[in-house]
Amino acid sequence: MSGEPKDGNTISLTKEELRSIVSSAVGAAVQSANEKSSSIFAESMEKLAAAIIESKKPYVDPRNAENEKAMRESMRQVNERMHAQVVASQATCPHLQGSSELSDFSGQLSSLVIHRLDSGVVVGICTNCQKQIFSDDPDIEVQKIFRMKSGNRMSSAGIRNFVDPKAAMAAGRLKDRA
Repeated sequence: MSGEPKDGNTISLTKEELRSIVSSAVGAAVQSANEKSSSIFAESMEKLAAAIIESKKPYVDPRNAENEKAMRESMRQVNERMHAQVVASQATCPHLQGSSELSDFSGQLSSLVIHRLDSGVVVGICTNCQKQIFSDDPDIEVQKIFRMKSGNRMSSAGIRNFVDPKAAMAAGRLKDRA
């Protein structure tokens, strides 16, 4: 046995050639590993940054969101009922002193608090139902209410002179919220 392979394919290398081949193979493997690890490192840094940003956001419990939505809907319904109740109360109120359901007896005087604005328009507010009526309203029923004797004295804001008093009265009038 001479130490030669029997197939006849022999390669002879010098020590320097073998060292060069091994060195370049190890260098290529190390470079490939460095590139791979740097891309993995960059990717993990991106994931870490995204996780940190996400962790800063407050936690929103889905049940709380559902509860808030239900509460908003409930409050909307309550507000609609309250508005309907106010409108019904104002429609049925006789605007007389003592006509509130909390009063023991009803009087003959109107329950309007009357105030003259500086524009000249007179505003009446019922102390029972909070309805606001205006002296320049063409409605006959409103005019009847204004002609009733009130249990309250009229207050006044003062007097100003306008070039066009009717336009000033119309501009100063509160708009209905209905």
